[in-house]
Amino acid sequence: MDLRKLRNNFLIPITLLLFLTIGYLVIAITNGGQVRAIVSQEPIYDNYTTDMMGYLKTYYLIKKDMPFYQAYALGEIGDAAGDSYPGEIWGWKTPFLFYLWKIFPGKDGKSIYWFFTCLVLLVPLTSYLIAKELVGQKLACLSSFLVWPYFLLPLKEITFIQVEWWALIFFLLGFYFLLKEKVLWTTLFFSFTLFARELFAVHLLSLFIVLLITKKRKMIISILLPFLFISLFYLFVHMPNVDQYEDLSILSHWWRISPKAINIFSSWKYVRTTLAFNSHNYLLVSLFPFRVSLIFSSLALFFLNSKRKSAKYLLFLASFLPFFIFQFKPGMMTIYHDYWGIYYVPLTLISLPAAVYALLVYFKLK
Repeated sequence: MDLRKLRNNFLIPITLLLFLTIGYLVIAITNGGQVRAIVSQEPIYDNYTTDMMGYLKTYYLIKKDMPFYQAYALGEIGDAAGDSYPGEIWGWKTPFLFYLWKIFPGKDGKSIYWFFTCLVLLVPLTSYLIAKELVGQKLACLSSFLVWPYFLLPLKEITFIQVEWWALIFFLLGFYFLLKEKVLWTTLFFSFTLFARELFAVHLLSLFIVLLITKKRKMIISILLPFLFISLFYLFVHMPNVDQYEDLSILSHWWRISPKAINIFSSWKYVRTTLAFNSHNYLLVSLFPFRVSLIFSSLALFFLNSKRKSAKYLLFLASFLPFFIFQFKPGMMTIYHDYWGIYYVPLTLISLPAAVYALLVYFKLK
């Protein structure tokens, strides 16, 4: 083995990943001070109006050993915008993240921030490892570079408490282990994903369908078990506890459709906001970078699958395209759902180097 060649091959990726990782840490230390100051204090009832502050209030109540569902209910009605519960089963978060925050060392909300920062530090490496399975080592660094700015927002604003950010990182870890066909670790991180935010079930269902189609039966269990765990939890823990506060059907929200929101054009009005969310950290914002990443990633993966017939291309497509389409469900999207870009846009960015790889395949350079 040529050790000099091996060293040179890994020198650039390691240097870039180290640079990006340290960059996150520097941003957290220099730009996160105001956020840490806010979360270091327990929110006062009727003095906050955002979900994030409601989650923070829940955390502080749990730190005082209040049961989760009682704490969450108080956090919800403490919102100055209205003394009411979520009104839908999906609005009641599961206890998983809140107890995870509680057991992490620290006495106040700053510990949640540093916990999140630790997870974000994994993003450059995880993105690289995922992309390496798709486009190889030389192009994989592009994925880390492209997705890096997307995670600047939660390091600088209180949005880091939004459960979607946490679920996304768990999903990225699970997706990597899925590509490596590691059943135990895939099951673990996909379970974390669903318990952090159940809406990632759209992603897991899409991956499950691909595994069935491509006869990757070994990994199917790593999708089925998380679904089983979350289903049992909902039936025997979550819904009985929520029923103490609201009489909700598990499907109640999904069948409420406004007559004004039936056509696809009204849905696009809101879906496009998810493709604009957090784009201010990217150059050439006026050129709609996330629309570009969605289109080119999708086309490249379709092309590569037609040429190579490999399950990995379909798995990458399943990680973001079905959710994008799912958003067009009539009556579901509102102006408040722009943050749903978190669910799929970073995955289009990680997949975007496939466009370069597709060109190399087209010109028979790969």
